[in-house]
Amino acid sequence: MKQSNKIWLGILAFLPLLISFITIGLVIKNFVGLFGLALADAPAETAGYYILKDYTVIILIAVLLNFFNFLQMIVFIILCMKNTRIENNGKILYIIFLVIFTNITAIVYFFLEIMGRSKE
Repeated sequence: MKQSNKIWLGILAFLPLLISFITIGLVIKNFVGLFGLALADAPAETAGYYILKDYTVIILIAVLLNFFNFLQMIVFIILCMKNTRIENNGKILYIIFLVIFTNITAIVYFFLEIMGRSKE
């Protein structure tokens, strides 16, 4: 496998995890801001605008996250099925874990099977 393909697969392996951390950070930022508004006795309209503004971005990022999770799962299942070094039982386990624990299994597969693979 070419080095550029490995780099793109590495980005695909880690991108949903990075987007998840960004989403969690935005939710925490939102709660801290709402807590500040509650302490300042801000009117309800201000809090409603604050929630709507931030959660619109969070929902858009969540849609993007779902797209990349689905793409990641499909790409790594295809790679697993094409891998001749893994026996059928291993392929079945990888696919089951890719469906259930997509992000973690994709990272494990990337390091064990893609980066650990010699040039074929």
